Amino acid sequence: MLLKKKPKEILDYCKAVCPNVFDDSILYRWINEVEGQAQTEIARIAPDSTAFVVHAPTDTPAKDLFVGAPHDKLYGEYVCARICEAEGEIARANNYMTRFNDFYTEFSKWFQRNYNPANGGWSR
Repeated sequence: MLLKKKPKEILDYCKAVCPNVFDDSILYRWINEVEGQAQTEIARIAPDSTAFVVHAPTDTPAKDLFVGAPHDKLYGEYVCARICEAEGEIARANNYMTRFNDFYTEFSKWFQRNYNPANGGWSR
């Protein structure tokens, strides 16, 4: 089982490496974009399923992120890419997005090898 992080851990990392003016509601929105993408594309969880997880700053207790260590690095890269893009730092955003795409592909391949969700080999 992969060690799972909470969204706030990712946001704390992003705030340290990409200082920004965005409030947590925006940052959580960006976490949910990648979280939804991973759940629907990789694990094939329908967005209207009770297994589909959406995060909010007000979640008590906070829910685990879908992607665990060591693959959870993809969240920070995605959120930092969105921060840089919103701040007009396009070259920096592209660098973060390139790393995100690499990490996302790496996780997708690992997940397919280990769980084979197309054949019902995974459930939350």
